[in-house]
Amino acid sequence: MTLDVEELERLVQEMLDYSGSDVLSPELNLAEIPLKALTTQVVQQLREPYLAQLDISIEGEDLILLADDHFVQRALENLLINASRYAKTCICVTIYHAQQDVVVSVEDDGPGIDKAVQEKIFDAFYRPDEARTRASGGAGLGLAIVRRIQQWHEGDCQVQDSRLGGAKFILRYPRRNT
Repeated sequence: MTLDVEELERLVQEMLDYSGSDVLSPELNLAEIPLKALTTQVVQQLREPYLAQLDISIEGEDLILLADDHFVQRALENLLINASRYAKTCICVTIYHAQQDVVVSVEDDGPGIDKAVQEKIFDAFYRPDEARTRASGGAGLGLAIVRRIQQWHEGDCQVQDSRLGGAKFILRYPRRNT
């Protein structure tokens, strides 16, 4: 019962966050974020409720990102929780730079996402499989919130097939001078 109440609270908070993000763009509190340390912290926070049965690896460069740490953490949480719903055994987070961007990818070894719906999954309330329940597939807001966070940071997000066999979500942030 406690887990159901916590999930309901999270759902209500996501709905409030998303509806509030539609109205205005928040003032970002930019700070230097050590991405590997933040990712490790988020994985530790999510370990018990979501990631306990999965092998989680954090790979790549130890980059500093100039961004709002609250929102970057929220985007990571949403992607990791989403990946935990579909991963069979593992999730891999990779941090690297590409051209003028700082990139964070979250991959899983789950069933993946059909190419026909890969762009639609970032739309609010979109669920590729109507048979999903709230418990198994969420409310359809997590990825919409991630996209909004990326827009606020003048970055983007996308999904593609993972080398692990499942989905690979990619967050791109513009590299700013720190």
